[in-house]
This record gives sequence, structure tokens and C-alpha cells, in this order.
Amino acid sequence: MDTAIQVLRRAYERGITFYDTANAYRDSEDKIGRAFEGMRGKIIIATKTMQRTLKTRHNLPMAVKLVKTGLFSTIQFPFNFIEDAAKNELFHAAREFGMGIITMKPFAGGMIDNAEVAIKYLRQYPDAVPIPGYDSVDSVDQVTSYYQCPNVLTDNDRELMEKYRRDLGKQFCRRCEYCQPCPNGVMITMAMAYKLVASRMSPAVSVVFSRPAMESVKLCSECEICIERCPYELPIPEMLKANYELYEHHIALSK
Repeated sequence: MDTAIQVLRRAYERGITFYDTANAYRDSEDKIGRAFEGMRGKIIIATKTMQRTLKTRHNLPMAVKLVKTGLFSTIQFPFNFIEDAAKNELFHAAREFGMGIITMKPFAGGMIDNAEVAIKYLRQYPDAVPIPGYDSVDSVDQVTSYYQCPNVLTDNDRELMEKYRRDLGKQFCRRCEYCQPCPNGVMITMAMAYKLVASRMSPAVSVVFSRPAMESVKLCSECEICIERCPYELPIPEMLKANYELYEHHIALSK
């Protein structure tokens, strides 16, 4: 709790006045309340519901349709240099109707681990407000420092972004967790990330780190409920199977 309050207060000191939360984020609302007690008029807080009865969840055509109703003040949608489809019709429609643009998942759900390049890309769209998550005072200082100088995208930056796109392809998990809970107990989000984990650790360490999630993959019955829930229509059982095969390969290498 104390660390979260320090992070929130540091963010405010660095000029951040907009905070995104949800009741589903465990004690997030409590932390924000404690951090900003007596300051309610100085900050803006956004929240959201877990209601899933309508396909408004990361669905671009539906988001465009809703924006054009003129009934809303803002639109929040995933946007980063890998998932950039929103910059076209959705952003244009939001501007036409005078709506604020909030860009979620600026680091593609953790898939982009170079914060500087991610922010450089987003700064090309100054009317779109990114909402990165911070887990330390240092991370607040790091990200906000990028806004203290002119924004210049270099050829090296563009090459690095292209490398991320090639490595991730179109089928990757954004860790939105809409697919969960699995009725059979598969730890989908963690298991879907195994390939990424394995790219950053040795096979032996990857196996130990991910063992609970990867062993849960054996519980998958391929019922496809997760596919129905996934806003990106990922073939989750198929991807889990491929990750499990890689996991088994790493087990063999570690022996």
C-alpha cells in the first residue's frame, strides 16, 4: 500500500492528473483514494465496468460505431506501434465528434519492453492520452522524462519497432484476460506468455518460472470458450499447445 501511494503521488508531482482504474483492479481504488485524499478537485479519475453483454471490448468496428453516436465524451482503445489500427477511422471519428482519446496498452500488454521507443511512437499523436501502468517511482520518472525533450523518431527506432512486429506477428496475447476464467482451470494468460518468457530466460529458468501455468495447459479440453471471449479472436487452444510443446522441449534441454 505504501509503495503504491508513493508511486501515485510521484506521478502527480510529475504532472500526471489523469488516473484510470476499475473495481476489478483489486484495491486500486482504495490506493488512489488514500494517495489523493483532499485533492479530488485536482485530478481526473476514470473507471469502468466488468459488464460484457455487448461486444464493445477492444472491437474496432463497434468502437467506431459507438463514437459516431455522439453519446460519449471519450473513447479508450488499445494503441501502440504494434496495434495501430485505431489511428485511422477510430481516431478520425473521435476528433470529428470532439471526443477525448485514451490509449490503453501503450506497451502492448507488456510485449514491448522498450518504453522509450513505445512513448516516442505515441507522442506522434499528441491528442491521444496513453495510460501506462507504473509499478515504481523509478518507472514514473523514466516514462515522464521522455516528455521533457523534443520527440524525434530515428531510423534505429523504426528498425526496432519493425523487429518487434516481425517477432510478435499478428497472433500474440495482449494479456487483457477476457478469456478467463477457464472452466477447466487452465492458467491461460501466463501460459500464453511462455514464448516471450523463454525468449528472455534460459530454458532451465523458463521451465521453473512457468511450470504451474504450463502444467495447467494439460487441463485444456479445447472447448473454445476462450476463443469466444477473446476480442482478438486468437486460436488460444492451438497457441497453448504450441507453447506446451516448446515447454517440453525446454524440459528436455534442461536434463
